Amino acid sequence: MSYSISLADLDEIAFDAGLDFESIHTQYTGRGMVGYGEPSKTCVGFTVETTTDVLRLGAAMKERMGVIPSAAQDGMGRGKIIYFPSMKLEDES
Repeated sequence: MSYSISLADLDEIAFDAGLDFESIHTQYTGRGMVGYGEPSKTCVGFTVETTTDVLRLGAAMKERMGVIPSAAQDGMGRGKIIYFPSMKLEDES
């Protein structure tokens, strides 16, 4: 199943999870994207620093979306990015 989400909804999820707006990535291409379509496919992700951030993010997504989409993670120095290969930003045209 794939999900489309607005930037406003992503901002609310980040806020509910105690994350900054800057933690939102709307065009992430992660290692785990192989098998989800063309190599240039992008998805939504959030940078986090702690396990608590991950748990809060999951709770915020469940509250706002009613579901927690399948996730993957990549290391980013001190933190990591939790990304959702089946979730993309809605077209705002």
